[in-house]
Amino acid sequence: MGAERNSGRRSSAISYKRRGQGTVYNVSVPIRGKLISEISPAAIFDLIKESTPEDASLEFRGEILDPRKPEKKRNEEKEDWVADLVAFANAHGGHIIIGLEADKQERAARLKPMLGDQAKTLADTLRNVASDRGWPPIQHEIREFRMSEEEWIVIAHIPDSQYKPHMYSYQGRTRFAVRDGNRKREMRYEEIQRLFVSGPQQQMMVRFLSEIESISSRLGDLERMLRKGE
Repeated sequence: MGAERNSGRRSSAISYKRRGQGTVYNVSVPIRGKLISEISPAAIFDLIKESTPEDASLEFRGEILDPRKPEKKRNEEKEDWVADLVAFANAHGGHIIIGLEADKQERAARLKPMLGDQAKTLADTLRNVASDRGWPPIQHEIREFRMSEEEWIVIAHIPDSQYKPHMYSYQGRTRFAVRDGNRKREMRYEEIQRLFVSGPQQQMMVRFLSEIESISSRLGDLERMLRKGE
């Protein structure tokens, strides 16, 4: 999940917004825009009950970084995890739920829960990976989440970033990713350029350089006036 793919069928119980040809947001998602502390287990079960599909701000993963996997595979999943965080941050933010499996149509299907200790260890690891990679640093909230006494999942919340574009390094290359529908893809040059120009830091720099140019112009005018008075 998160890789490039077709979105498949959609549940008739769900309403949608559209942009262009693709589904952007499932407007009925009960956790949309919420902090993890504001999400209830009932809201997670509602995703399953309604067969909620993944979209631009929602992704399901049955598992990640299973210690039984080869180290190479786990390292690849770490890179993919950072790419997902970058993609969400470069779009409009969202949630990644680990321990919730999707069906073949990428709709919430069933829980694949962990024990509490396992969920805490996974959340700690994912936070560390997220903090070590990606630039500018990506704001995120990654926590273990109790569904029942013996059933836990992990939820990541990535808010809409003010410091786009974010990038990450993979195999010696700097890459920019963005969420597009229910997948991520590499950003096009013009998209990266637009975010650089429109970001608050860049706007501040433009204003700063404009002010410097204005001051320089006024100093030039003053210097010419002084020379005329000599």
